[in-house]
Amino acid sequence: YLQYQSLLYASNAENIIITGSGEVDGNGDWWWENFQNRDNHALQAGRPNLVQTLYCRNIEISHLTFRDSPFWCLHPVLSQNIWIHEVTIRARTYAPNSDGIDPDSCQNVLLEYNDVGCGDDNIAVKSGRCGSKSDHLSCVEDSRFVRGDFVTNNVTIRHNIFRNGMGIA
Repeated sequence: YLQYQSLLYASNAENIIITGSGEVDGNGDWWWENFQNRDNHALQAGRPNLVQTLYCRNIEISHLTFRDSPFWCLHPVLSQNIWIHEVTIRARTYAPNSDGIDPDSCQNVLLEYNDVGCGDDNIAVKSGRCGSKSDHLSCVEDSRFVRGDFVTNNVTIRHNIFRNGMGIA
């Protein structure tokens, strides 16, 4: 799946801290408008996440406001030891696919004291992808799924505020 680069991105990194008192703005309106209008000239790939980590360890994200992500806002993938706390996430109601926090195939995740208002899932715990919209047509035939390479486990979600959005998926 071809997707534009996330605004903040790390791969195969350790000891990541993203913190502060500022705001990270994804300029979602432009992305959402072109997505809804199916403008393939403007969008030649999938919309980006605002923050994405891939194969990372020891991640802390705190005290920032994330606004108007073009796609999923905070998306750790195949990462471990993740602590996301005291962040504010905002997107318009019904902004397409504007999930708040989506740990995907991750271990040891703590999501606490966040304030999430978005147009889709406030938090969506994901665990790999297979099927007709994936490169992996059969979960049973793909050895990575059989071995459990994409399992998400040990996730704690507590003391969060969910405003607009679809809740926890």
